[in-house]
Amino acid sequence: MRINVKHLLGGLAIYLSPLVNQAQVTTIPANINPNDSVVIIVDLTLMDASIEHVQNLIDDADAGLDLYIWTWNPYEFPAGHPKVNGLDPQAWKQSNPALKMTPMGNSQYKFVFKPTLADWYETDAASAYTRGLSFLVKPQDGGGYGDPDRKSEDINVSIDPPATLREPAWIFPRTPEKEDVVTITYENFRETSDSLIGIAADDLFLYAEGVDENGVSYKGGVNYFTTPNFPERQVPYLGNGTFRIRFVPMVLLNIPADALIERWDFKLRRKAFLGGAEQVPYALGGDISCQ
Repeated sequence: MRINVKHLLGGLAIYLSPLVNQAQVTTIPANINPNDSVVIIVDLTLMDASIEHVQNLIDDADAGLDLYIWTWNPYEFPAGHPKVNGLDPQAWKQSNPALKMTPMGNSQYKFVFKPTLADWYETDAASAYTRGLSFLVKPQDGGGYGDPDRKSEDINVSIDPPATLREPAWIFPRTPEKEDVVTITYENFRETSDSLIGIAADDLFLYAEGVDENGVSYKGGVNYFTTPNFPERQVPYLGNGTFRIRFVPMVLLNIPADALIERWDFKLRRKAFLGGAEQVPYALGGDISCQ
C-alpha cells in the first residue's frame, strides 16, 4: 500500500546496476521536456513477477481490470483536487477515474500528460527537473487495509535539464531520502579542469557520507582517501565521456532504518590523490534538514 511512503529497493547490487524500474517504462519523447506533452508506456511483462504485489497487478490486468497511475512527483495533488490519486474514504482502494491508463495490447498501458507535463502537474519546469517523474501502476482497488497489495514497484524517471542549465556532474533526486535510488551523472567531456579532462574509464570513484540529526556519520566503512580501494565504489563508464552510478544510500552506507539524515556529502574523485585536484568540483550533496 502506498500512502506517501517510499519503498526501499533491496539488494546491495542496486547501486551498480541500471535503475531496473526505468526499463519497465518508455517515454515519448525519450528525452522529456517538461514544456511539452509526454506519453508514458508501461510494459507489465518487464516487471518482476516474483514480487507478490506485482504478480497481483499482472493477474488483475490479465483479468481485464482497468489500470491507473498513482503519482507523486513532480507534484502530488491534495485531497479534493480533480487529479488527486485516490478518492475518499479509502483512497488506495478507489483510484481516481481521471488517472485511468489506456490499454495498448500485449500487456502495455499508456498515459498522456498534456498539454505539457508541467501544466498537467500544475508546476513549473524547474520542479520537474529537480524532482523527476515518479509513479506506480495499480488497479482501481490497490488492496491494503488488510488485503494484499496489488501494484507495481515505484517507477522513477529522471528528467535531465538541458546541458546549458546544469553542471558537468549532477545528482537526481537533488535532495534524496535515504531509501531513494540516487543517480549521479558526470559528463567528463564537458570538463574544463586540467586534472580531470579525459580521465580513463576505470578512474572515477564515489565517496559518500550521510550525517543524521544527532551528528552521527555513516560512510559504509569507507573514507575519502580509501575510496579507490573499494571496487564497488568505481563509477561505471557509459562511453562518450559519460559516467553514471546508481545506489540506495541506506544500503550503500549501512544507515539504520530509524536514522533521520540531515546532510549528504557525495564526491566523485580520480583514483590517484592529487592534493585535491583529483576531486570533481561540483556540489552533489548538502543540508536537507529544511527540505
